[in-house]
Amino acid sequence: MTSPTSVDPFAGQPVPLPSKVFPTRTHNPTHAKPRRKALVKFVYDKTYSMDELDGPVVQCSHEAVDECARDNIELRTGLLFVRDVPENGADNGLIDRGIVAIDEFKRLIANEPLIGNNSDDESQLDGLLRAALADWPDVRPGRVKHVILVTNSGTKNAMDGATPEQAVDVFLRQGVRVHIIGPANVDAYKILTGRTGGLLFPIPPVTKDYFTSIFQTIGKTVTATSLAK
Repeated sequence: MTSPTSVDPFAGQPVPLPSKVFPTRTHNPTHAKPRRKALVKFVYDKTYSMDELDGPVVQCSHEAVDECARDNIELRTGLLFVRDVPENGADNGLIDRGIVAIDEFKRLIANEPLIGNNSDDESQLDGLLRAALADWPDVRPGRVKHVILVTNSGTKNAMDGATPEQAVDVFLRQGVRVHIIGPANVDAYKILTGRTGGLLFPIPPVTKDYFTSIFQTIGKTVTATSLAK
């Protein structure tokens, strides 16, 4: 199994994760809290930059989620697939799960502004991040939510509309921790994950074992957060 790496948001260098990242909890039936399903949303970038990785990423992700479920790591997954928003507004790009048309996707983005500027030339990732904030189930105040963004977007189109700092402010107010599986050398990704308490993993490789390791690591974080509430 390939061991994933987390990236230090300040040093910017991949750091190998130890085999036991999180302490093992001692089970005490008297004081044990009921296990809750974690609030986790997967956001898959289906823009042109992901064309070559699209199929393997989705397949490996689904298999890894199933593997984690067998390990009693509870991931409540909301799968959101986003394709490119056409410049001409043509309705030929759809969100695959739920089949939401482009006009509806733009409306969701407009309802969760990061900086109050919904210009047509905003970057793809800005739209993905805004979509990540939309359509959460009813959640009690203070409940931590987790977003896992899987993207292959690089530095050029990572953050054109909003600055990473502005995005972090919004996610912190919404109680969202951002985890990213994507290019580990993008400063915006380091800031988003590091300052929201999330994890950053490089992509590629794209294998079932690699994604299972990532989801198990994130799952332990999510489960620990859920149990602490």
